[in-house]
Amino acid sequence: MLEKLLAPLEASALFSEESCSFSRTDLADSLGQWLQHARAAAPGP
Repeated sequence: MLEKLLAPLEASALFSEESCSFSRTDLADSLGQWLQHARAAAPGP
């Protein structure tokens, strides 16, 4: 899952504008969702 997020993130560093293959906004939303799931799955203190 994380690899699917990292590839477009790395590619976005090459472009200053939105690419036709993905949206930075969509990418940020997906990363935020992944972080929420990771926090929920992480063991508590």
